[in-house]
Order: sequence, then C-alpha cells, then structure tokens
Amino acid sequence: LTTLHEKNISYVERIIYFNAPNGGAQFHHDVERGHLGVVYAQVTGITFWFALPKQELIKEMQVYFGGLDQEQKKSIFKDSDELKSFETTLANTEALNELLDDRNNYQTEKCIDHNSDFFKYLVKKGHAYLLEPGDVLLLPQKDLKDCAWHTVFTLGEEIGEGLSFAIRS
Repeated sequence: LTTLHEKNISYVERIIYFNAPNGGAQFHHDVERGHLGVVYAQVTGITFWFALPKQELIKEMQVYFGGLDQEQKKSIFKDSDELKSFETTLANTEALNELLDDRNNYQTEKCIDHNSDFFKYLVKKGHAYLLEPGDVLLLPQKDLKDCAWHTVFTLGEEIGEGLSFAIRS
C-alpha cells in the first residue's frame, strides 16, 4: 500500500497465520501503539485482500452509499430508523471515522462486510489484491486515523498459510 521511510526497523510479534477455505476476516485495522505497520507474507494457498487507508475507506463508503437509490439502501438497512441514523453519520466524515472505531458497530458491518456490491465497487476502484505464495503486503498502521483497513479471504480449497510481522522503528 505504501513504503516506510525508516532506516532501522525491527520485526516483532511474529505470527504464523492460516486462512481456511470459505474463511476470512471482517474489515479491521491492526493498530498497536509503537508499531508502524504489519507485513504479511503469503506462504501457501491464495488469499484475496481488500486493503486501503482508513480515510480512503471512509471516502469510498460515502461515494458508494451516496450513489444508491432508496430501495438499494433499504435492502442493506431493513430498519428505517437505522437507515436514517447511518445516513446522518455518513454525511459527517468525523462521525463516520469514530463509528468505524467502535468494535460493536453493526451499521458499517452491514455496509462494508456483508455487502457483495460494495466489494465489487472496491475491486473496480483498485483496492483488491490477490496474494499467491511469495507475495508480500505492507499494511501501514501509524495510528487510528491513518491506518490501513483490510479484510482477507481464502480462495480455493487449500488452506492459506502466511507469516505476519509487526514493524517497529
């Protein structure tokens, strides 16, 4: 997603990571105090990623959702009060930023995690990555406002094995 401009880095919190067929993760960040980011290396299998800076995700949510007609919006939010609340939040960038930080946030889950049309939109906008064995992805994680949000899915029937390292200066 970007490059780090650090001369001396350490790789900490080394994790062996497995993605099972039909498995995946919801959109999230890996911000942790003192870390600059996360490096993910695909060892076996194939994974499909959406990854983009948080502020870009917010912009894409506003553009995508703002372009839907009322019926499309109602298909995502069955409850009209919930829809109104989300539309109000969506119109305020800082409120949407805060809503994304709420771990118990069902409104954005409906819009970004359970919405195949939003996934198609993100692919068209160039936020999708296919990782095969030997591929590496850098996910900057400076702070909650400037971090890479991402989600990952296994493609195929092979369990995907990867290595994940947090980066520190």
